[in-house]
Amino acid sequence: LSGSTIEEQSDGAIECLSTVLDSAGSSLSALFRSTVFLTDMTQYAPMNAIYGNKLGLTTDQPKMSPPTRAAFAVKALPLNGIIEISGVAASDPSANITLPGHSAAPVYSPAVTTGNKSKLVWESGQVALDPESGTKDLVGAGDVISETKQSLENLKMVLESSGASMETVLKVNIYCADMSDYGMINEVYTSYFGKDSPPARACVQVKELPLGARVELCCVAVEVDTNSGL
Repeated sequence: LSGSTIEEQSDGAIECLSTVLDSAGSSLSALFRSTVFLTDMTQYAPMNAIYGNKLGLTTDQPKMSPPTRAAFAVKALPLNGIIEISGVAASDPSANITLPGHSAAPVYSPAVTTGNKSKLVWESGQVALDPESGTKDLVGAGDVISETKQSLENLKMVLESSGASMETVLKVNIYCADMSDYGMINEVYTSYFGKDSPPARACVQVKELPLGARVELCCVAVEVDTNSGL
């Protein structure tokens, strides 16, 4: 492992990600989705500082548009590491269109559209923030039903701002702080997506979520085709 501190390992993880992307004919600048696994959420702020600097997002003239992201803490990582970063990138960064006017600057964007024909909308993890308040206070903090509802409202808002909709979602990832909340999360979830033809889904319990959230959701959707009505 590259170093023992969160700063050193964050730097090393992004260097490894860059090397893999370069060898595949892509680059960090073409990154449109990243997932950050930490072992402790106290590592979140120092990780963000390195992440923003390495991707060139924190300068007056950013080197790239911020990718979408989900970040959370897990119980353990391979080789006793304290951070792991995975990413999805295009072969051509010009194929990525960051959702304008909604950037959670400087380190990640709420959504990025990628592709040329059938465009995909990649949405960042949504927790129960009130987008109108401008604060980091969670709506219904600690109440998983209230948090799930607000998270889904945020998910819906970003999708519609990106040219997609709840009906065109292909896959949802649900991260929860306690699997005993699964039934309550599912009850709210099905009120938004229904039971007849819901999107594919994964739901996992993590050690801890940003801001002490009980639930976080991210998704991939297809951009609405106004000609076909989809």
